[in-house]
Amino acid sequence: MSEHSRAKLALAGQPNVGKSTVFNILTGLDQHVGNWPGKTVEQKTGTFEHDGVLFDIIDLPGTYCLTAASPEEQVTRDYIIREKPDVVMVVINAASLERNLYLVSELLALPAPLVIGLNMMDVAKQQGFEIDPQVLSAAIRVPVIPMTAARGQGVHEFIDAAVKVVNEGPAQEPSRPQIKPDHQQVLDQMEELVDAHVPEPYDTSWIALKLLEGDQEVMGLIESQLPPEIWQKVYDVLGQHEDAIVAVASGRYEWIRRMTRAALQRPRAGYITTTQRIDTLATHPFWGLVVLAAVLFVIFQLTYAVGGPIQEWLSKHVVDRLATAVSSVLVDAPSWLNGLLVNGVIGGVGTVLTFIPILAMFFATMGFLEDVG
Repeated sequence: MSEHSRAKLALAGQPNVGKSTVFNILTGLDQHVGNWPGKTVEQKTGTFEHDGVLFDIIDLPGTYCLTAASPEEQVTRDYIIREKPDVVMVVINAASLERNLYLVSELLALPAPLVIGLNMMDVAKQQGFEIDPQVLSAAIRVPVIPMTAARGQGVHEFIDAAVKVVNEGPAQEPSRPQIKPDHQQVLDQMEELVDAHVPEPYDTSWIALKLLEGDQEVMGLIESQLPPEIWQKVYDVLGQHEDAIVAVASGRYEWIRRMTRAALQRPRAGYITTTQRIDTLATHPFWGLVVLAAVLFVIFQLTYAVGGPIQEWLSKHVVDRLATAVSSVLVDAPSWLNGLLVNGVIGGVGTVLTFIPILAMFFATMGFLEDVG
């Protein structure tokens, strides 16, 4: 790490893959939350020390792909392209491996090297999936680390792999998706048209690929850079090959099939998981409503059974005593001042204060329901 006194890492992944769990394990309380400049998208940054070296890590917004159709997608790809982190640490859900690899297929086209964290290995095993991380790593030609982040398993190995890439660089050139052969010539033609006009820090091949996908942000960027006569040629090519977006996506799905062919074994036919059994009941037109009513009943009973006594204690021993003390102090004060402070300020704020235990218990139970799905 002699040439890297401080490394910059980016944490990427689709929503609900355990990315925030990894971020919290690494940074603890040393993290900052805000919004991306000009975006109402949450930005989480933090620092942590590993083997005596300080690392800056940013938790990129969860996104399914990088088409710039949403602010999250735009923020993720713009950060990687413009800030050029030393490593992008991609967290993927092992139980939805093929779906999650679509994001990986797009990240491979960006300039930063990747390290893949194969999270939720326990869930994948429960659902009957068998995944060989070493085989998957050999296929993609990037490090793949098995993890169960909720239990803290594999997170340090994930960081070790990222640090090794920071120190030594990628061990080999990764396997990247290719556009379907019937459109390769169109992609080459697009690269030739825009090559001399692609602004920094964008890559010509990535720009050409996004143009074929019909990415509106990239089209606006390139239109502003190209002379009118060249833009017209680009526009004509895109008009003649409106199916190019299918060729791009098909190339990625073909790549996913090749990467998982030997590394992934799916559940045997007829295999039913416990989750599926629960879903069968919970989504039933009638019994699903019964389950919903029962869950809501338990939530409200638990909320008031735990929060109610705390609310009464706060009202009696905090709010009432404070009101009595202030009232005795203001015994000779004007009645309007006494009423303002005792009934208005203390009574109003105190009422809100006494509801905090109930609200805390309610949101805690709702958070638990979200965590268990």
